[in-house]
Amino acid sequence: MASGKRRGRPRKFVEEDALDAITDLFWRQGFAGTSLEMLSASTGVGRPSLYATFGEKEAMYVAALQNFFARVERRTGAIVGGDGAAADVVRRIFESLIELYTSPEARGCLVVCTAPAEAASHEVVQGELRRVVTAVDGRFAAILEKARARGELSEAADPTSLAAILAAVTHTLAVRARAGVPAGELRAIADAAVELVFERGGAG
Repeated sequence: MASGKRRGRPRKFVEEDALDAITDLFWRQGFAGTSLEMLSASTGVGRPSLYATFGEKEAMYVAALQNFFARVERRTGAIVGGDGAAADVVRRIFESLIELYTSPEARGCLVVCTAPAEAASHEVVQGELRRVVTAVDGRFAAILEKARARGELSEAADPTSLAAILAAVTHTLAVRARAGVPAGELRAIADAAVELVFERGGAG
């Protein structure tokens, strides 16, 4: 073996674990409140390696938004694919989101609670925010279209408009959770929204 010191090698890390740590930090601190030093400390990865893997701070933030929404999709996807009346499906979605929004790690929704403040000055963030809003609307609209086809909503019901109402409820749940509103109060809001859409909003 050749004598002398070995050349240093970049520290290895699991990219998925680092992204989760980045996501949780942005979730707690927001974009402006998160420094590159904090990102390095939370992941245990040096800044050069973070840059090489994820890009600059804006790119890390966008990756965190996408990662967080993927968590939401995993939580709600199984619910949507299950059995039961549409009203019960929506209730379970709200309950799952409330559980996430009031978790010990952070409060509210990373996307809803931090992205709007950055969207005006970061075009890529605005695009990601729009994508999430559209996806949430679409998820609820698909549920309501099936409900109308099964007679759980009247023929006159507009799934698109009602879906926007349900999506707006998810946004207010996130903001209220960020403000420290207890989970019980959030559930009362969610229950009222389900009643509005399915019992007062044109149930057949």
